Amino acid sequence: MSKLDTLHDKIKQQHVGATGKKVLLVEGPDDELAFRSWLGKLDVNWENRWVVASAGKKANVLDLLTLEPDWVGVVDRDEWTAQNIAEKQRDIPNLWALPRFCLENYLCDPDELWAMLPPAQQQKIQGGYQTLHTAITGELRLWCQHGALWQVINPLWEGLRALGFKERLLNIQQAGNEQAIRQTLNDWHQFLEPTVIWTDYQARLAEVTGWPVGQQLQSGVHGKQFFPMVVHTALTQLLGENAKASERQNRLLQNAQPPVDLLPLWQKMGLPH
Repeated sequence: MSKLDTLHDKIKQQHVGATGKKVLLVEGPDDELAFRSWLGKLDVNWENRWVVASAGKKANVLDLLTLEPDWVGVVDRDEWTAQNIAEKQRDIPNLWALPRFCLENYLCDPDELWAMLPPAQQQKIQGGYQTLHTAITGELRLWCQHGALWQVINPLWEGLRALGFKERLLNIQQAGNEQAIRQTLNDWHQFLEPTVIWTDYQARLAEVTGWPVGQQLQSGVHGKQFFPMVVHTALTQLLGENAKASERQNRLLQNAQPPVDLLPLWQKMGLPH
């Protein structure tokens, strides 16, 4: 039995059983905690029809959804373009990509973040909301550059893999074929053409820097890095509290109201909104 089969059986046995409930698949335990909290605020009876289960990684979510067309899966958008998402959803109609870069981007916009802080913590920040906003957005240009690079550079690995990197040239059958070796190297070289990559990066950066600040923080920065390095660090300094980034992240997500931009997902699940 494959690892995917084992995971599939585990979810069905531990979460569904004989109840007939549908499954909302998410990538990891942090996503599971967040969605359980949000669903509870939407509908106190949501567990009568749904369970939330983590698949461990995005690839597992995609694979499980092909086996279970009645389940719904949520994955981070990450570097996927709108075209990528449309293509994947054509193949897997029960797939839903977050409208933001990743889950942590629900904790990066100070307008939203401020509302997640208990009043006692808001009062501890000298200068209030404006101080928090300044602390979070001070290096936003750099983080937008990083986010643009991530979206352009990260997919290159998948593209290289599609061109046979690196196994094609490590196959014993190719070892004596000089023409095939040269052609493969040329294919890889053309794919990594610096001018094209630089142009793509500049185009993505121009798009992101044209967005309002809130949108940049929601979809233009890499939240999995931005939250611990910027948001968590700022809150630690402003509140004078030591806490693990993961603990603060889960606490904030559970304080958050169900995000408005997840409305299409709640509709897809047949939940009140």
